[in-house]
Amino acid sequence: MRKEELSGRQLACITALFIIGSSSVIGNSGIAKKDTWIAVLAAIAIAVPLILIYGRISALFQERNLFDIIYRVFGKRLGWVITLLTSLYCFHLGALVLRDFPEFIQAVSFQKTPKIIFAMLLGLLCAYLAKLGVRTFGKAGILFSALVGVVAVLTFLLLLPSMNVHNLQPVLAMPPGVIAQNAAKLFSTPFGETVLLLCLFCNMKSGQSRPKAYLTGLLLGGLYLVMSVLRNILALGAGNFSSLYFPSYSVVSTINIGDFLQRLEVLVSSYMLLCDITKIAVALYATCLGVAKLAGIDDYRKIVLPVSWLMIALSLAAFQNTMEFFSWPPLYYIYALPFQVGLPVILWIWAEVNKSKLFPKT
Repeated sequence: MRKEELSGRQLACITALFIIGSSSVIGNSGIAKKDTWIAVLAAIAIAVPLILIYGRISALFQERNLFDIIYRVFGKRLGWVITLLTSLYCFHLGALVLRDFPEFIQAVSFQKTPKIIFAMLLGLLCAYLAKLGVRTFGKAGILFSALVGVVAVLTFLLLLPSMNVHNLQPVLAMPPGVIAQNAAKLFSTPFGETVLLLCLFCNMKSGQSRPKAYLTGLLLGGLYLVMSVLRNILALGAGNFSSLYFPSYSVVSTINIGDFLQRLEVLVSSYMLLCDITKIAVALYATCLGVAKLAGIDDYRKIVLPVSWLMIALSLAAFQNTMEFFSWPPLYYIYALPFQVGLPVILWIWAEVNKSKLFPKT
């Protein structure tokens, strides 16, 4: 089978969309209120070294995906256990993101329609995308990122008359500990979750810089998050921003230029859907690669459909209602840390120590 390849530009776009992901739907953790934009900048700064580590790992191991690397470093037995745990993490992350859009669309448009309908449609759409393969990810990444960029800039410009700079003042009004806590959450979600993209970066065309593509995606996605947070705070105020479930949708619904330009929520809903699809499809793809590695299946496509059904089931069973979904305990940020930081650092150190023997051309 001919190896599917992705360009650095395609991978940067996929990384940016993955970072935007569910943040475009449910907004960003707003415990720092008017200082949330500072927390986002801090999270980006903290994430830069980690992203460069991810890129370096991909550069050292070249055509090996995350699970191949785990087996190479830890051996067959321990590698099997770590692959199992990592696959479960990918599966859980995919289920959490899959719950985002059904919650959103039911809350704003179809209150009487069961969430299972939206979850099934979205889950099966992502399964189809994952089954089409890596090249489809690349083409969709370019197209989706262009659409998201246009809508994001357009809504920002249209909301300029509604923005009030006093909504940001005084700067650093929240205690440093609160801002740091907000930054830590944002570091884990979404920046640390980009470790899953190691399953795609192994398909990068030779001769292109993997750390550069990773870092470009981080900066593009981070720029969107900063712009989104500033837009929402300036137009809504810190109180509304931190209390609303879907601040991005709410702020765009206030756009009303005469009787000509209004009801732009459909544009926001569309790009939210595109970002969510990208993140879910990547998580599903990574999960299937892990399960295929564990079971010795030669083609991950054989298990995409059953894994997607299980992911849909978990997304529906994980939370009883919307309030529970938005108030789930911070346990995720603790258990995700070993997969986002611990495991990649171990893989990186091992590779750097052994690169002269194992990677003579690196």
